[in-house]
Amino acid sequence: MRKMAVLSLVLLLLLSGCLGSQQSATTLSDQDNGKTVNLSSGDMLMLKLSSNPTTGYRWALQSVDQNILSQDGKPAYTPSNGQVVGAGGTELWRFVAQKAGKTTLTMIYARSWEKKVPPAKTFTLNVTVKK
Repeated sequence: MRKMAVLSLVLLLLLSGCLGSQQSATTLSDQDNGKTVNLSSGDMLMLKLSSNPTTGYRWALQSVDQNILSQDGKPAYTPSNGQVVGAGGTELWRFVAQKAGKTTLTMIYARSWEKKVPPAKTFTLNVTVKK
């Protein structure tokens, strides 16, 4: 009986610890270019950026301190008008706040084969991660 009570207490403490450490997600878009975002370690940052890969343009990660903010998986493209050929859509990029610090996230919208051409767009976000 005493073992059962101790086991129940340990289980309750473990569950309360798991529930207390929930992380949050912040979603930003093109309109947030140049802004500052504050995150906590473990938080998810999602960027929804306008894109039209049928023109050859794609968003690419140009720079970020991966020790502070790391990319989570590959970007996903969603067309805005379903089946309309040539219509634009949105690229979704996911990042996870790793540890406390500050970094600047810079994305460029360019054609991968045009090496000597400036990007059509640049997206910059100042990121502060707290513990």
